[in-house]
Amino acid sequence: MSTDEVTVVAIAAACVLVVGFAGQLTIRRLHGRGLATLLVAISVVVLAAVGAAVAVDSHVMFLSTHDGIVVALTLAAALPLACGLAFWLARAVSQAADSLALTASQVGGSEPPRGARMVSSELACVQDRLLAADSALRAARDGERAAETSRRELVAWVSHDLRTPLAGIRAMAEALEDGVLDDPSEYHKRLRIESDRLSEMVDTLFLLSRLHAGALPPHPERMNLRDLVSDAVASVAPVAEIRKVVVSGDVDPGLVASVDPSQISRALTNLLINGVHHTPAQGEVSVHAEQVADGIRISVQDACGGIPAEDLSRVFDLAWRGRSARFSGPDGGGGLGLAVTQGIVAAHDGQVSVSNVPPGCRFDITLPGGPDVSPVR
Repeated sequence: MSTDEVTVVAIAAACVLVVGFAGQLTIRRLHGRGLATLLVAISVVVLAAVGAAVAVDSHVMFLSTHDGIVVALTLAAALPLACGLAFWLARAVSQAADSLALTASQVGGSEPPRGARMVSSELACVQDRLLAADSALRAARDGERAAETSRRELVAWVSHDLRTPLAGIRAMAEALEDGVLDDPSEYHKRLRIESDRLSEMVDTLFLLSRLHAGALPPHPERMNLRDLVSDAVASVAPVAEIRKVVVSGDVDPGLVASVDPSQISRALTNLLINGVHHTPAQGEVSVHAEQVADGIRISVQDACGGIPAEDLSRVFDLAWRGRSARFSGPDGGGGLGLAVTQGIVAAHDGQVSVSNVPPGCRFDITLPGGPDVSPVR
């Protein structure tokens, strides 16, 4: 590189450093101003550094008067126009930032935030994160409202289903204490029945709390589902016989699964007893287990007449009965049996659903497939 070239480079670098230092001091004094102002100031500093380097180099290199005038006119025309262009572009970025700020102020509000198209991928990424945060906040708020509704219904359930037998026990105890009964043994029997009923309710609530807290993990065992289904059918047979309801079971040959037998048996029994108590006499409740693409499905079909469409989404809510008390069990524990079933199936990483299938409804328990879930030929 020649001496003249080194001189040109050195002069350009010196001009950029001097103007850059002055520009840095200026930008610091603009702290707290709008984004557009800062962007314009940065653009002006950069243009001034380039213009100063060109002007000084042209003067040092002793250009002709004509060439000097051309350079000066070029700088005089280009620099203001470039500053105007910088202002116009900075305004577009500033408007995008204002839109982003508006989106941020609307996160978690009553209405979904409205976001304009961003001019850069970074701003667009921030906007996407804000919109995702808004969706998460809304989902959390909906979940909190649902939980609050469930808690209120649980309190209402406790006040009704627990207070009523307690009041009966108290009345019978007072009668026994006063000695005004002709046959105290009958009251003793009823006291035992009511106390057993209350004990079962409390045990079920405790089971639900452990399921929801994850404190009751399943202990899977490889077992033939035919045995599990036949045991569940046999357990509800006495109740079905009293109500004159037929209960049947059908399992694909050799179908085995790795499940907690006591938990899944209880979940299946809850569905069967629920179906028996809401199927009219001479009706049928059937259970069928089969291999499906995503694992194993156990279906319980009853003849209850169906569930109102608006109630299907709340069938498994804790202590929820429905307008017609469709889901009250024999112990009066409305909603607890289905809630327990859902908790047990969830603990097995499965799903339970309900749909209207004439002449009643069908509950489907789907357990995930895997190396321990396979049909045996």
